[in-house]
Amino acid sequence: MTCPRSHLDIHSEDHKLLENMNKLSSFQYLEIKDITVNITRNPKDFKLKYTAVWSYLHQITLIEGQVAALEKIPYKLDAPSKKLEAKYGKLGKQLKSSLTQGLY
Repeated sequence: MTCPRSHLDIHSEDHKLLENMNKLSSFQYLEIKDITVNITRNPKDFKLKYTAVWSYLHQITLIEGQVAALEKIPYKLDAPSKKLEAKYGKLGKQLKSSLTQGLY
């Protein structure tokens, strides 16, 4: 009678092992499902966040263009100011020399 009893024990152990494997598998499938849900949610969240930030990014781009234009202005004003400085610098020297000579 020991032989049939051992077969029952083996089948019982096999059944318990299969139940444990089934529980582990179902737990792993739940984890995979959670990961899948997060993966599908992340692009949607990213799109919402990008939409919210887009106007700020657009404003930054516009400001960068304005700053670049403002940085060019001193270079454009440099040549005329040097011409005026040269022209009136001579007049200033003439005025100083005439003042020192007592003409005025």
